[in-house]
Amino acid sequence: MKRYCCPKCNQESFSYWQKQMLGPLRTTQCENCGVKVTVPWGISLLVLAFGQIFPIIDVVAALMMVPKNWPLWGVLIVVFLACVIGAIPLFYAWGRYVPLVEKND
Repeated sequence: MKRYCCPKCNQESFSYWQKQMLGPLRTTQCENCGVKVTVPWGISLLVLAFGQIFPIIDVVAALMMVPKNWPLWGVLIVVFLACVIGAIPLFYAWGRYVPLVEKND
């Protein structure tokens, strides 16, 4: 699994899931140099706003394809799968485009 470099010591200190769980209000600490790391507000909000488009489109498309006589549980499964599939671009964009930055206290 991909590891991300600390912005201060430039060592691979953060796992993929550690970065996925970060937000502008959350921090984590580098295991090598101890600096607190977060993600910046601007690009985070941009990626989140962009990432919300895909699940909505997928859910609408899935609901349009579901036959009218399907039971509720079948519709819920289709909506759930559409949300999961639609979230894949968000996870990719967060890992690829949202940088790690030092937390200024």
